[in-house]
Amino acid sequence: MYAFITRTWAGLFLLVAMAACHTNDDLPPARPSGASLELVKGDGQKGQFGALLADSLVMRILVRDTTLRNKLTVTYKMKTGNGYVEEYHSGFPGTGLRPDAKGIVRGRWSLGCNSTTQAVTFYLYPDSCTGYVPDARCKPLDSLTFEATAGKPTGWSRACGIGFVDPYGSAFTACAGKVYAVAGGKAYRSEDDGVNWTELSPPAGNDPVKLLKCNGQGHVYVVTENQGVFYSKNQGGSWTEINNGILDHRYPLDLVVEDNTLFVSFNFDGLYRSTNNGAFWRKLLVGGRYGEEYAHVTRMPSGDLYLFDKWSKLFKSTNNGDNWLLQDLGHNYARSPAGDMAADQAGNLVIASSYDGYLAVLSPATLTGSVTSFYTPETHSTCMVYQITPARDKLYFLVSGNLKPGVYSGTPGNYAHAHPDFTGQVSSFFVRPDGSLLLGSHSGVYYFAK
Repeated sequence: MYAFITRTWAGLFLLVAMAACHTNDDLPPARPSGASLELVKGDGQKGQFGALLADSLVMRILVRDTTLRNKLTVTYKMKTGNGYVEEYHSGFPGTGLRPDAKGIVRGRWSLGCNSTTQAVTFYLYPDSCTGYVPDARCKPLDSLTFEATAGKPTGWSRACGIGFVDPYGSAFTACAGKVYAVAGGKAYRSEDDGVNWTELSPPAGNDPVKLLKCNGQGHVYVVTENQGVFYSKNQGGSWTEINNGILDHRYPLDLVVEDNTLFVSFNFDGLYRSTNNGAFWRKLLVGGRYGEEYAHVTRMPSGDLYLFDKWSKLFKSTNNGDNWLLQDLGHNYARSPAGDMAADQAGNLVIASSYDGYLAVLSPATLTGSVTSFYTPETHSTCMVYQITPARDKLYFLVSGNLKPGVYSGTPGNYAHAHPDFTGQVSSFFVRPDGSLLLGSHSGVYYFAK
């Protein structure tokens, strides 16, 4: 009898212990019975690549107990096409759509750019289940598919794969026949000159990507906000950290990638150089200081290097960064903090200001030349010139804060607005091989379709 009682209590104890160890995460969530999705409108529409459909997609949640509506969520997955669905009221892409008080769910479908026939499927889940998706333990209560037909657009059209371009920190770069972009702290690649984009694997988890450059072999280098420098030999499929020698790799300011030399600078830790692909970084002394903010590192055709410190003092190195000499840059050519610097195709040094809208094209031998101002006093604001890009025997650059902001192109004394028919705010740009532009705007990346 005693043995039976002992075994019984032991069995009960084991059951209690098992129950205590069996967390809610191990159990499928409770599911409202009889819940389903009903299509109201929006199926079978026609639209253009990269554009929102004219009508929203509307569904109704049917459930016997209407008090359970606010405990249900609708998610979606693209079946065909690389478009996305945004919440009807917020205007931002999202993975979950919430019903209103009457169980109506609305979404706006932006069509993809890679297929004429497109489809998106919506899934109905309990709220407690959304963390499990697409876990097999948490099957949807119901699903519903919408289809649409997409056609090629004309004029300025939105690209696909990048839904949001932040006004600061976005940039494009060409690499081995592909175009790469940084937007919203993520890195992207396009293989069709910027029409379709694929997000790259994150180099350092959720740490935002701030800078991206490539070398002549097509290897991609990035610097994240806090974790330093990474590079990829497979177009961003996987990454290798290369921070040996860097003391504080937070808040990067500049990245220069050449086939034999790399330069990187940081907000708190100054300038570094590597001549062995990041196996070791050497800290460089500029103007007697190690820890200043250095940016706009520019290599001239002669091999000389230039950079600006945080006080907009110009320095030059003739021995690959081993030594730097302060340059006497006239006040007429740089009246405000430097906004950018580059070498043009004729071997001139091009300097832009970030306050009074100056663009100076100077001879590196004399540091004299021409100056153009894009400042307009009517705007009563600072005028920035930045993202200097030599291409097709011209200078391209971005101007903000004047009466006609956007991308300009041309030669000294003959600059003109490069996209007079695009009315959106431009935060970054890229010159495509045919001379047309990719424009980064708050609502995405745009290209001109012919």
